[in-house]
Amino acid sequence: QKARGPVVPVPRLLAETRLEEEAARRAGMPTSAPGQYKFIKESLDALELAHAAKEQAARQAKYEQNRRRLQLGTYADADADADADADA
Repeated sequence: QKARGPVVPVPRLLAETRLEEEAARRAGMPTSAPGQYKFIKESLDALELAHAAKEQAARQAKYEQNRRRLQLGTYADADADADADADA
């Protein structure tokens, strides 16, 4: 099984907001209290977006670390090689 990569721990606030949104959905808030549900949902979306950005940054850092460890170079090196080949 492949490792997923570095996982940023889920903040407590995000976990609680996920549970709150799920409970609100089960209680029928989207139809009975759409304004309150919209607030919860928008909060959850913002927290999810921030968490996804942190997780992506951690994955990118781990990826670059792994490339350096394997001495594969960087994208800039590959672009420079391609430009040199195109000029020849």
